[in-house]
Amino acid sequence: MRPAAPALRAMPPAPFADDAAHLQAALAALDAVLRARVDRVRASLGGDPWLRGLNVDDATVDALLDRSPLSAPWPAGEVQPAIEAALAGIADDLAAREAATLAAGRALRLLDLRARFGLDDLAAEVVLLALAPELDDRYARLIGWLHDDLARNRPSVGLCLDLFGGPLPGRLQARRAFAPDAPLLTSGLVTLGEANHWRDRPVKLALGLVRWLLGEAPVDPSTGARVVRLPVDEVGDADSLESYGDRLVKSIRAGARHAVNVS
Repeated sequence: MRPAAPALRAMPPAPFADDAAHLQAALAALDAVLRARVDRVRASLGGDPWLRGLNVDDATVDALLDRSPLSAPWPAGEVQPAIEAALAGIADDLAAREAATLAAGRALRLLDLRARFGLDDLAAEVVLLALAPELDDRYARLIGWLHDDLARNRPSVGLCLDLFGGPLPGRLQARRAFAPDAPLLTSGLVTLGEANHWRDRPVKLALGLVRWLLGEAPVDPSTGARVVRLPVDEVGDADSLESYGDRLVKSIRAGARHAVNVS
């Protein structure tokens, strides 16, 4: 009788070699989320795909009426358990490698940013989604497709809530991530662009933060300082400069520290 084969031990999670490797893995996890959402949106579409965004057919009207208020724009019940399990597995693997990296005494800038500014899961996902199109144009095209408008190629408040907000009632609570007094905005990590509707406001990542996350800028966000480069040709008229000055003074009074470079 042959002896039983020894049980195979699971390999411990491998630490990330550097921030670039961690960022690549985090974006791979984001890819999985986007792929699942694209599949669900596709399944909910009706009519001629060439007319998408130009008209609303009867099937789409029925789907809109059947959708629960404040829910994401795709059927909530059509996600296969296998897909959800795969997404959870990818997230678990990423978290395990992050923990192994920290245990090895290595810092990761994305995690450092989250800890220092008190970002919750949704806020951290928003930062990553806003960073993605700055690194790879394919994210800009995917975001435009999900918006049903390729000109809107940066994430909006609404898209962030649809992707990461979850079902009700947590979805309503998730709106707090974009409140004026929430860490995302008070820290200056992101700003919200102008739009006719609040959900349509584009989420813009601070340029200095993008450079810092990529290791291109020496400014450490833990200092609370914000370096603002203000090119002369972007200052505009006196009213624009006065408006900028007012915002700068308010921010300084609130405790922020700025170094302004006008060139």
